[in-house]
Amino acid sequence: MTTTGTSPTKTPSSTPEVFDQLFDRLSRASERLAKDIEVQIRQLDRKIKAFLDRGEKATDRLVETIDKELRGQIATLKREVDQLSRRVAELTSAESTKKRTLKKTPTTKAATKKVSANTTSSRRLAA
Repeated sequence: MTTTGTSPTKTPSSTPEVFDQLFDRLSRASERLAKDIEVQIRQLDRKIKAFLDRGEKATDRLVETIDKELRGQIATLKREVDQLSRRVAELTSAESTKKRTLKKTPTTKAATKKVSANTTSSRRLAA
């Protein structure tokens, strides 16, 4: 076998260099990937915080709106209950006045009935 300078075979001493070069390239690629992942994690973290902040603000606004609406409705109900209470008191007062008036009236009606009964009896006797 004759050896020429353009032989495709490599010597055993050059193989570790290839592995070292390949290892270096993989190490650099791995470091770049790790840095890119860290950047993406920080970006996601900022986006998540912004999303949570917006959600919290929206929740606060919703709670304030509901609170305001409920307070308004409660105030309206309180006014209506007060009005109804006054109206019930007025009706109760009017009813008791009417009952007192009715208690006095039956005495008058009873006398009228007695008078009409006596008149009917007198007519029977006359007949």
